[in-house]
Parts: sequence; C-alpha cells; structure tokens
Amino acid sequence: MIVVPNVGKTEFTVQPKTSEDGKTTTEVSEDGKTVTETTTDGNTVTKTETNVDTGAETVTKTETKVEGNVTTKTETVTVKDKDGKVTESTETVTTEKTENGGTTTVVTKKDTLNKTETTEVTGVTAPTTAADVTLDVKNTTSVAVDKAAMTALTNEKVKDVIIETNQATLKMDKTAVKTMEGKVAADGKMTLNVKVTEEKNASKTEIEKIMVEVTAVNEAGQNVFPKDTEKTNGKITITIPYTGTATQLDLWYTTDSGSIYMGRFSVVNGFVSFDVKHFSRYDLLPVSSSGSGVASGSSSSGTHTVTTDLTPGSITKVTVDGKVVDAKYYTVSGSNVTFTAEFLKTLKNGSHT
Repeated sequence: MIVVPNVGKTEFTVQPKTSEDGKTTTEVSEDGKTVTETTTDGNTVTKTETNVDTGAETVTKTETKVEGNVTTKTETVTVKDKDGKVTESTETVTTEKTENGGTTTVVTKKDTLNKTETTEVTGVTAPTTAADVTLDVKNTTSVAVDKAAMTALTNEKVKDVIIETNQATLKMDKTAVKTMEGKVAADGKMTLNVKVTEEKNASKTEIEKIMVEVTAVNEAGQNVFPKDTEKTNGKITITIPYTGTATQLDLWYTTDSGSIYMGRFSVVNGFVSFDVKHFSRYDLLPVSSSGSGVASGSSSSGTHTVTTDLTPGSITKVTVDGKVVDAKYYTVSGSNVTFTAEFLKTLKNGSHT
C-alpha cells in the first residue's frame, strides 16, 4: 500500500489555555507561521506572528476602551527582524463618539519610526435632534475631513461644528461649513491645519505677539475658506489659550502687503476668542495698561498715522517693538502719531507694537 502525504496548507488549533491571571491564549500554526493570541480581561488582544523560516516577528496589540459615550480602539503594530531589531512601529487610534443620536469617528495613525502622523474624520452621522457636533482632535494640529463627513455636517440637525485641535478650538456656523463642503470634490477631502506661535521678549518673561495661522485646503490645494467670498463665507470663531498678563489683545489680519487692524478682544479665564470670515494668518498683540496704537491709514507721501487711546497731549515718547523712537522720525498731534517715510523703511513687513 502506498501512502500519499497530505500536501498543502496545514492548520491546527490548540485548545485555549486560561492562566490564573485571567489571560486566555490560543495558538495556531498556518502557512509557515506560528500565531499566538492572548486575550486579557476581554479588552486587550495581543497577537504574535512568527515566521518559522526567517524568525521575523509581528506583534499586534489591540485595546478597546468604553468610557461613557466614547469607544476608543488602539492598535499598535511592531515588526522585528530575526535579530530582534524593530523595522516597523505604528499606532492607530480610532475614536467613536455617540452624542444626541449622532456619531463621529476619528482615526489617528502614527508611524513612530518615521515620526509621521495623520488624523482623519472618517465618519459622521448627523444628530437626531438639533445640536452642535464636536470633532475632538486634541491630539493633533492637523486633521482631514472627507467629503461624506462634511456633507453630513451640513445636515439641518447640525447647529454649529466645533473642531477642538491641540492648539485652538474652531467653532463654525452652518454657512461656513457649507462654504467649505462646497469646495471639496465628491471623492476628496479637506485638510485643516492650525498653528499657534508665541513670541516673547528678550528676557522671556512676557508674550509680545501671538501668531495664529489657519489653513484649510482641498486635495487640489485650494483654500476652502478664502477671502474673496467673505461676504457669504459664514463665520468661524477661533479660541486660543493665553498665559500672558494683558487683559486685552489687538487683532491684526496679515497680508503680503501689510497688516489690517481687526479689533480689540478681551482675555476671559485664560482664553481669547475672535471671529474670522476667511482663513489666513492673524497676529494678536497684548495691549499694555498705558494704551496702544491702532493703525488708521497712511498718506500718499508714505507716512503712516497711528491713532492711540491715550488722552490728547499726554504722549511724551513713542516706542516701536519695545525700542524708543527718535523724535525726528515722528510727529504728535493730539492722540495721533505720524511716522515718517524714512522710519517706516527701517521696519520689516508685518505688524508692530
């Protein structure tokens, strides 16, 4: 009698083993790999795949947490070669939040070896009752939102959309959301980036300026909240933390040709909020207790006049960016200070205190 061996895929499962510490382990051998799965408390699964021929090992750890209305699934994957050297290390965090009958799903992927990170809103279900929708992306300053999610955010049940990033919170009204959604292709997405930078004085004791840069572009690189349609764009409220000593901050909109004054805003409980109708760079300058200047225009001769909130006749000296200006470079009239064209040529483009 001739016995023909069984050739091909061989698979067998060893009965689960439960240890005293509550862990359950299952071993499987398939296609030249040995696979071991360990489950701890039903919430954490660690899967180890070892290549029988090369000795390479892939460890996938999946942990699921449920806290109130938020479910978070964290998957870490570590790949090692036969010598134990890590060749791949990634972490994917998926957060699903249910609120007012609607859901939002945010996925953050980190490549810890190459130091890259992406965050994307991959799913939105509109609430069943009229309510705000909050996208919690506090672990990043950059987030992508696909077309389907943006369309869901224009639903009539959605009041305002709140995006909480690492550095700032953006509150978008319905018109703003529709403006942005309308500039994203059917199979595309919008990528939002928020950057807040503080500039301190030489002694690092006081904040002299806060730069807030917000961009939102579609896959073609086009601004989805541009200035050219600001009359119909809608409104977005930006809130940032402020740790300085001033109680008020002056806001400037920065362009390639200079800065435009937008108003004065109060610091409330360590935060300052201001409204914008297009995305760009904005500068916030602390207002000193002795007053500050507000740009009001310049003449054809190239001079520039600043109107202050000081009492007419009380100006005894003028400083720009903390440095005293020689009186030959300006004239004072009441509460106004007019700088000469010669002095303005010494200043860099941008806003000045």
